Amino acid sequence: VYGAYAAYDNDHPFETAVTTGTVRCSNYGSYASVTVETLGNVSTKKQLLTTAVDAFYQQFCEDGMTDQDALEQCWYIQSYLAQRLSYNTPLAQVPSSLPEEEQENGHNAYGALVGLNYPGDRAGYVVCQGYADAYLLLCQKVGLPCVVVSGEGANGGNFIGQSNHMWNAVRLNGKWYAVDVTWDD
Repeated sequence: VYGAYAAYDNDHPFETAVTTGTVRCSNYGSYASVTVETLGNVSTKKQLLTTAVDAFYQQFCEDGMTDQDALEQCWYIQSYLAQRLSYNTPLAQVPSSLPEEEQENGHNAYGALVGLNYPGDRAGYVVCQGYADAYLLLCQKVGLPCVVVSGEGANGGNFIGQSNHMWNAVRLNGKWYAVDVTWDD
């Protein structure tokens, strides 16, 4: 059942970034049902996230990226995020003692693109899921085929101390390529 929610979350980063509330998953044998009950002012978060995505797209267009090939667009989005995001190391520690809002938004595109009260001058203070969701959302905005991938990542460039990790895959010229903005910032 968790897989059903994870698939929804990976395919719809905008919706899961702006909802706060309860997720109910039900297993019906051959299929699963996911119900999200929202709390709080979802419309405000949607507007803020939409504004952030639109600001990115305006910059994307002003920089002449609409005339570039898909590879150049992928690099642009990766660089755009890597320059604006910081890895939230305290959030990656389990259990986290950070405030609930920072824990929630540190895992999604809202926290990455809208930002919170965080140290430094970067837009977001997130973990790998926030990076991956933001990359997916921006790729969707410009029309690039992209998915979120989850699995285990090497820690420090080696495979000792592997941990859960999320990154992206983007389709270019009929082939899928891995993109990991988390390790690029």
